[in-house]
Parts: sequence; C-alpha cells; structure tokens
Amino acid sequence: QIKGGTIVFQDRELDVVIVRLGDDPGIEPLRVQRAPLVVGLGECRSANIVQHPDGEDKRLAIRNNLIYRVDEGTHQLHYAADTRQGSSGAPVLDDELRVIGVHVGAVEVASGGQSYNLGVPITSVVARLGALAAEIPE
Repeated sequence: QIKGGTIVFQDRELDVVIVRLGDDPGIEPLRVQRAPLVVGLGECRSANIVQHPDGEDKRLAIRNNLIYRVDEGTHQLHYAADTRQGSSGAPVLDDELRVIGVHVGAVEVASGGQSYNLGVPITSVVARLGALAAEIPE
C-alpha cells in the first residue's frame, strides 16, 4: 500500500490531480503515450482500465473495451468499457499498457441504464503540465 504524496498539479476543467509519491514508492511508473490518439470515423481502439471502484479491490476492464471518439478540442475520450462507479482517476491504457487517458466517469444516454464512459486524453493533461511534463516516463 502506498501512503503519502504531494499534489503537484490539479486542473478542475480536466478533472485531474497528479500526486508525486515519495522517492521510492516500490512500484514502476506507468509509461505515457505522448502522441495524440487518433480514432477515425467508423474506427475503434482498444482500451484497458485498471480501477479500484470506491477504493475496493482492483478490477480490470481489458481488451473488449473500445474507444470510439477522441475530441482533443473538448478534452474528451468516449469509450465502451465495464467500469464501476467510484473509478474516476483510473488510467485508460492502450494494449502496450501506456496511459492514453484518465477515466472521469460514465454518461447515461438513455433511460434503462445505457451509458458510455468518458475520459480525458492524456495528451490534454501533458499539454497543461508545463515543466513537470519532462518528468513523465514515455
């Protein structure tokens, strides 16, 4: 279990906070995909989400999750995935386990429970980090 840390960045519009852990947290940092994610019309990309809903045990949503829309202008990823309430902040990973986004939540689109997941492209976060961006592993 990791304890402690210092908030080094927060952005209310993107709904993201970055915490710097101690000198040796005992885990390897995740790599970040620096190139913008492109999903063409009619295309989909795989997404994998490692989540701890409401602080519970880790749950994995892998392989059968599809990103079908990326909008860098509004800082949004839209994807279908099996996520649980309380998973906001979970990394959205590509198949090479590089961070491509940050899970924000789900948006209900119809009565009866149909919804899609919403995330922030990691490129939007990195663009706002300034000098801190150099510290992020690629």
